[in-house]
Amino acid sequence: MVTFIAPLCANGAMGVSHGHCKAGSGKILMGYATADWRELERHLQKRRIHVREIDQALRHLSKPDPARIIQNVSREDVARVAAHMNVPVTPLVTIFSPYWNIIVMGADAGRAIYYHEIEEIRALARMGIADPERLARDSDKYWSAHSLASWMEAQYWQRWASTEAQNLTAEAFLFGHPYRGTDEVDRINRMLQDDWNITLVRPSRVNIQRAKGFFKSKGVP
Repeated sequence: MVTFIAPLCANGAMGVSHGHCKAGSGKILMGYATADWRELERHLQKRRIHVREIDQALRHLSKPDPARIIQNVSREDVARVAAHMNVPVTPLVTIFSPYWNIIVMGADAGRAIYYHEIEEIRALARMGIADPERLARDSDKYWSAHSLASWMEAQYWQRWASTEAQNLTAEAFLFGHPYRGTDEVDRINRMLQDDWNITLVRPSRVNIQRAKGFFKSKGVP
C-alpha cells in the first residue's frame, strides 16, 4: 500500500485540486454510495485520484465480460469503487489500495475486483449506509457487506471458469481465494450463514487447488 500526505485547507477540510485548496471545500461531502457525479468528483479530489483513471478503468470494464455478469458499467460506479478502495484514514493521509491499479490497468483479475467492490457498496447502501467512509472496516456491518460481496465474487469466478469448460463450484473459489487467509474465509462463511441465510458446502482440497490454478491463470498469485 502507498500513502500520500495531502495539504489541509485553512478551514480544516481536504479540498485538494492540483495541490491547492478549493473555495467552499469545507462543505460536508455526500456519501459516495449514493452521490451524484459532481459529489463523486469531490471524493476523487479528496483522494487525489484523477478523472482520467476513472475513464481508463471504465474503458476496460466496458469491454465484453468473460463471465457475462458485469453489464452497463457507469462512470459513477467506477468512481464509487475508486472512493471505496482508496481510504482516507486521517485528515492528512489516504491509503491507496494496490488492487485499484489492477482495475485501472485492465488486468484480467480487475473485473472480479471491481465486481466485488461495487457489490459491497450496494450491500452497504441497502443497509442504509450511504457514506461507507464513516464506517469502521472492522465493524460487523462492513464485514456483513464484505461477506456477501466475497460470495458474489466467488460466483463470478465460477461463471468465468465455466465459460472455459472448467466445472468448479463457487465455494471452491471462495475458500481458495489467494487474497484471503483461513481466518477471513471462516468469518465470511459464518456471516453468510448468520446475516444472509447462505449455507456453503466446504469444497474438497482437490477442488480448492483447481480453483487456485484458475486464479493463477488470470494473474492472481
